[in-house]
Amino acid sequence: MVRVKRLELRDFRNYERAEVALAPGLTVICGPNGAGKTNLLEALYFGCTGRSCRTSNERELVRFGQKVTRVSVGVEAEDGGHSLDVGFEPGEQKRFRIDGAQVDRPAPGEIRPLVGVFMPDRLDLVKGAPALRRAHIDQVIAALWPARGTARTEYSRALAQRNALVARIRAGTARRELLDPWDSELARHGIAVMEARRAALSELEGPFARLAAELGLPGRCALEYRPRSKAHDADGLRAELVDRREDDLARGFTGHAAVRSSTGRAPRRTTPTAFAPNWSTGVRTISRAASPGTAPTATTLPSRAIAELCAPTAPRASSASDCWRCCSPSARSWPPPAGRR
Repeated sequence: MVRVKRLELRDFRNYERAEVALAPGLTVICGPNGAGKTNLLEALYFGCTGRSCRTSNERELVRFGQKVTRVSVGVEAEDGGHSLDVGFEPGEQKRFRIDGAQVDRPAPGEIRPLVGVFMPDRLDLVKGAPALRRAHIDQVIAALWPARGTARTEYSRALAQRNALVARIRAGTARRELLDPWDSELARHGIAVMEARRAALSELEGPFARLAAELGLPGRCALEYRPRSKAHDADGLRAELVDRREDDLARGFTGHAAVRSSTGRAPRRTTPTAFAPNWSTGVRTISRAASPGTAPTATTLPSRAIAELCAPTAPRASSASDCWRCCSPSARSWPPPAGRR
């Protein structure tokens, strides 16, 4: 298990300088509006991943009037303590250091926690389009089984190649039979993606139902994976693509995207949505912070049932990236607000 023990930041958002020592257990950050609570969590995310969880314009991370920001995260891994540093100057490449040595990319999973963030806008994971849920569960798959994490990328590449060929056939510059190898390639990767998603959700079905009951959510709470394709193997998926080939040529792209699905949405009449983004994937924020002086203060609480969510997957996942990984619920309050229990 990898645990964050220390956070240091300089010229990050509204912080000129902050140093935080972190204790085991659940930590809640509290403070008045504008004190920098979210900025502190964002700094921890930035230090672990090398990117912001709030904006694509990372110039916003540098404190007004300054040129450079730096975040340092101290972690305790199975092989001992490590220091993960990220420096950023707008217009320049980020600078990463591990234990003082400069590297080209963020630290590997063995010595850094994998981080998940839950913010109010993340309710889109439940209320929004299925594509958001597909992308989120694919990130969980990459965390649990890195070898399976490339399947979605390979599928996307094959899909792009097939769509390009469809466009050339429509333009009369390619033959239809050239689709055969791309149908096979797309089917092979599509089945791999579908199987990985089923496996990830099956790991979480039991904990999801148990924790939903403990929270007092009414009705049946379940995780479901409903892919558009009915195929059970690559041959079956390839046959579906061949059957729909004329439609694809008519519209100019592949309409039967096998990995499209409705993930994690049980029937609306029986499934509450409160906290579903986290329960449905087992991804929780690891950010655990306190701050000195007038900055937000922190209180350490017992993890309670929340900490058990990923327990069934822990032995398997620890061999890959040692995440406690996706898991710390400090970005949400406990107990849940009234009306969401």
